[in-house]
Amino acid sequence: MEDVTTLDSIFSGVLQLRQPARGRGYRFNVDALLLVREALEVGPAGQALDLGAGCGVAGLALRLLGGCRGLTLVERDLWIASLAAYNAAPFPGVAVVASSVEDLPPLALFDRILSNPPYTPPSDGLPCHELRRADARRGDLTPFLDAIARLLAPEGEAMIVYPCQALPLLFSGAAHRLLWPQRLRFVHPHPAAPARVALVGLVRSSSAMLRIEPPWFERDALGRPDPSLASFLAGPWGTTDVVTSAPPPAHDPLLEDLARLADGLLLPSETDAPLTPVLLGQAPTPEVLRKASNALEDAPVEEGSLESLFADLERELPSRDEGEQAEARRFQELHTFFRERLRGGRVFRVGRVEITVWVLGQDEQGRWGGLRSQVVET
Repeated sequence: MEDVTTLDSIFSGVLQLRQPARGRGYRFNVDALLLVREALEVGPAGQALDLGAGCGVAGLALRLLGGCRGLTLVERDLWIASLAAYNAAPFPGVAVVASSVEDLPPLALFDRILSNPPYTPPSDGLPCHELRRADARRGDLTPFLDAIARLLAPEGEAMIVYPCQALPLLFSGAAHRLLWPQRLRFVHPHPAAPARVALVGLVRSSSAMLRIEPPWFERDALGRPDPSLASFLAGPWGTTDVVTSAPPPAHDPLLEDLARLADGLLLPSETDAPLTPVLLGQAPTPEVLRKASNALEDAPVEEGSLESLFADLERELPSRDEGEQAEARRFQELHTFFRERLRGGRVFRVGRVEITVWVLGQDEQGRWGGLRSQVVET
């Protein structure tokens, strides 16, 4: 997978996403994150659906930032859907449906639907020689609106990002399916430029009053990134290292070593979960950890030692079979790595029942890094 994908990081490295390498397929851009930003302005939802999810960027970002409790990702390209499933692994309860929007199996209703549908009708636009990229960029809006009409809860809202020049097509298609715009925001490249895309909120109520939100600008008049957009893209972890992208062989050495040591290991609980390498943008205070864990503001944060976590995991007992003994030795190697490469290593548990576990220490550069996982304790 490494020669055809890259591992990209957003929100100060907290959310890592594997997606097609350049020239291998459609890669996410800022429009998906603008969609998430708008959805967060609306407020949190219960169950969310990402239609045409790609590698899962919009839905997983929404989940990470507390915009929903449950999440379903729908992607028709089987390979891209497998990348979305890989990216969703650290998030418990995320469903990935490999299906076209037209052929969706029966699903429950959703409080929030996100969609970054194809911008170009199949017959329009310049040719694109990357088949997967062309497949994602070109397509009919109709099946997306049909799916929204079927799956949107009575009091729910669907959020769509779409080119401004094509808004009449979106509005007429929505009205034909008894969906009405309740929210509209324009996004401009800079203050003197025409709007590029619009963020549209659709609801079922024909009596909804359309609210025109203040515009967003991607850059200021001098061409500098807009501070409010940059702040959102940095996430609540407070760094300015907004987006990094590199093929896995050239990725951060610390994350590479952690990924190699933790590959295939699971943190046991009522639901075993993988260990995901992370870099945290700030010192792990309770407030930072709650935000990074998508936890409530009053969620408990417990701190423990590395020894308390690894004591049972790395123990080689005579009663264990050969595979379990080998797994214990791998946990020993992981424990040694933390002692030697990450000073001040500590374990943090955030939440109740579904508990996010952080195993963190500081590297030579003073960065907080380590592993994130999940345990379930009822």
